[in-house]
Amino acid sequence: MANRKISQFTTTSDITTIEGLAGYNSTTNVQISGTDLLSSLASNLYSPFGNNGDVLTIVNGAPAWAVGGGGGGITTKNILWGLIVNFAVPASEQIEFVDWAGVLSPTGTHNSSLPIPFDLTIKRITLKYLDTTASSVSADFNYEVSIGKLNNPSGSSDNTNYVDLTGGANVLTLTNANVNGNHFLLEASGLSINVSAGDVLMVRGNRTAGANTGGDNEEVMVSVEYEKNYAGGGLDASELDFSNLPTTDPQIAGRLYNEGGAVMVSEP
Repeated sequence: MANRKISQFTTTSDITTIEGLAGYNSTTNVQISGTDLLSSLASNLYSPFGNNGDVLTIVNGAPAWAVGGGGGGITTKNILWGLIVNFAVPASEQIEFVDWAGVLSPTGTHNSSLPIPFDLTIKRITLKYLDTTASSVSADFNYEVSIGKLNNPSGSSDNTNYVDLTGGANVLTLTNANVNGNHFLLEASGLSINVSAGDVLMVRGNRTAGANTGGDNEEVMVSVEYEKNYAGGGLDASELDFSNLPTTDPQIAGRLYNEGGAVMVSEP
């Protein structure tokens, strides 16, 4: 056997079937089984350099560990909308608020506020005059739109409990020059007004001068564009749970199933 050529050895593709591999450790001849070799590689090559969930990659041509499952964060854009009901009328009322439900009367006792359940950033506010008759206002008309919140979320939804959000004061001004005699579409963009989870949002119209000289029941649609950020994050491999996956191929394209501990994708 000692004189047998390697080319005459029986071929195997499974290292665990090998009972012994010979080597030298600088002082004596040694041997290691295929199974023990795999275990030693796992302990000495992989484990010391990575944490649970890390992935082995190549950096500058050399193996390196990196945090796995991360991915970048994403930002979504969304719209809130409401109505200014009976725009700038009556003359006796200076302050009115956007009605988020679109059904409330913007009076001192029936104002509208919107609880916000998560952090967001307001980027744009747009106003569109809805009446079929063109808007009519006095020459000195001045109407300031501000974005704020209830100072006390548990308090009354009225002007005494209103406070501007940072960057939300007078973001859009309506005057005779930009609203009179037309069906105006006005916006304030490039905003960055942060709203925190738990805030109660209000959009206020404040007529500081002049009057609406048109008819009653003129409505203005208000849309508020906001962004919400979702941060990326790694996933620890120990957090994965495939126990509820079917254990046989469901024969549905793209469906996952558990085949002896390996997650497979069905390709019928």
